[in-house]
Parts: sequence; structure tokens; C-alpha cells
Amino acid sequence: MRILFHFRFMVLLFILPLTVGAQTNGLRKYKRNEFSFKSTVMRNAEGEMTAVNVGAYVGKNLIDQFVTELPGTPMKTTADAVGKISEPDVNGDGFPDVTIYLGYYGSHPNDSYYEALIWDEEHGCFLQADGYKDLADPMIDEETHLITTNLRDGPEARVTDYYGWQHNKIRHLRSESVRIDDPNPISSYGLLDLPLCRYNAKLDGRISVIIAFQENNDNTVAGYIYYPKAKHPAPILIIGSVSHQNDADYYNLSEYQSDGLITGDISIKHQLIDGWDHQVEGKWTNPKTRKEMKLTDVIFNREVPRWFTKSLFAPENSGKIDRFIKKETIKEK
Repeated sequence: MRILFHFRFMVLLFILPLTVGAQTNGLRKYKRNEFSFKSTVMRNAEGEMTAVNVGAYVGKNLIDQFVTELPGTPMKTTADAVGKISEPDVNGDGFPDVTIYLGYYGSHPNDSYYEALIWDEEHGCFLQADGYKDLADPMIDEETHLITTNLRDGPEARVTDYYGWQHNKIRHLRSESVRIDDPNPISSYGLLDLPLCRYNAKLDGRISVIIAFQENNDNTVAGYIYYPKAKHPAPILIIGSVSHQNDADYYNLSEYQSDGLITGDISIKHQLIDGWDHQVEGKWTNPKTRKEMKLTDVIFNREVPRWFTKSLFAPENSGKIDRFIKKETIKEK
């Protein structure tokens, strides 16, 4: 027993310096300009391309590696370029990130895909982007730092989708549908980098409404409700708040006339199931009579209405909604 004890003690002493050394090296914070990259295309037994493996090096030392599966078999015309590395500033934080070309897949003109590695300055490392590889032919807007994709919607229209970043996760902000022959196409750049929520619905299955709003970092919600079949349809201001509980978003908003009179209260519960199924329920309530009308036939999307192209959270609009936000705060108390 004594001999066994000494043997274990000697083995522990031998291993300990190696372990401590590895931890010390792992805790080192690297600088962005220290990194270089090497990509390798991985193939299956039949020789078909299946994935791209990118190694991140400091000097000759491999610090990390990232494997991305290809979405299919790329077209032969672009096969030689699969794995090509570029280093643009993808998220607009002032530091170069990494993009990896995954190939062109030919189902439509904008059918090229990329992976992205996002530089984390705080921790001195790269993070694999969440969702970037799912975007078809993403373009980086150098002015706004938003990511855009463009697709034809039939022969007469084009759909532009806008994406922003939440740390290393891509998030869909809004969609802009424009007819190619439209002499006055809308521009949604005034909506900033805040996501747009749009609900096309009916009240009690009878009254058509469009509810569109944005949420800021303080959980304040601001936008408009629109009654398309009203005698004189016009967007009506809605202000409120949102809470996030158990993977669901709970919106509570008030409908304000231009004189500040509240003519409706709106509550919406929005839950995303399995990453794609938007389940929405809600109601509109008359604040005087307390009569309720249920939201029915709800369709959720992020398409920008023509009457909502400037964010209510833009600096020039701050005074416009401040007094309503104060009213909402008083109501909540």
C-alpha cells in the first residue's frame, strides 16, 4: 500500500506542471492581428466535398479550428474556390472577422453561401457565427453594417432582407418588397438596426388590421396599428412594453390618437416553436367599454409597410413619443 501511494504521488508531481502549463497558455488573450488562417476541404469516400475545416493559427501554433458542413454539392464552376478565406469587418465593430466561401448551388442566381467567424475582442478569440451560413449570398453594407440578401419574387418584384447582429448570432430585422417597375420604391434605412414585428390579422374575424412595431433595448415598444378598410385609413400610434418569459414574448400596447386619447389596448403573446412555427394569440380591448375582440387569422412577418419607414426610436422622433412613454409608465404603476 505504501509503495502504491508513493507511485501515485510521483505520477501526480510529473503530470501537474504539464497541466498548469496548458491552463496558463489557454488563458492567454490573443490580439486579432496575431492570427492567420488555413482552410482544408473535407471529402467523403466518394471524393465529394462535404465540409470546410478552418484552422486559426498564431505563428505555427493551431489555436482553434472550425468545421462547417456544406449545404450540398457545390457547382463545379465554383468548386475550386470553396474554402476561400476573406477578412472583412462583418459586424461593424471595427475588427476584421473571417468569411469562408462554401460554394454556389445553382437553384437561383443568388445561391452562394458563406460561413463567418466573428472576432470577440473581449476574450481574444473567434466565435463561429450562428445563422450566417443559412443566408443566400449575403452582402455587407459598409455604411450601416447591416447584412442584406436579395431574391426575386417572381418576374416583377424583389425582396431584400436585412439582418443585424446580437453578439455572434445573426438576427432578422426586416424584409422590404419592391416592384421592379415601382417609380417610388420605399427605403427602410430609417428603421435603424431594430427588428420589425408585423402582424396581419383580423379582430374577431371581421376587422382587418396590420400591427407593426419595433422594440428597443429598454423593452419599450413603439409602432403603428393600421385599419386598411377604414373610411380614411392612416397609421395610428401604438406605444407599450414587452416582457420575455418562458420562451414567449408578451406585448402590451396602447393605441393613441393624435390628441393623446387612448382608443384601444392591445395584448399579444408570441411564441416561436421548434425554431420556425410562430404561434400568436392576442386581443384588442376598448378601454371605455372593456369590450374585447380576439386577434384571429394572424400572419407574422417582418415586411416593412409603406407607411412605416422611419423608426419611432430615431433621435428626431424621441420627443414625439416621450410623453406617451411617460403615460405608459404611469399606467403600469
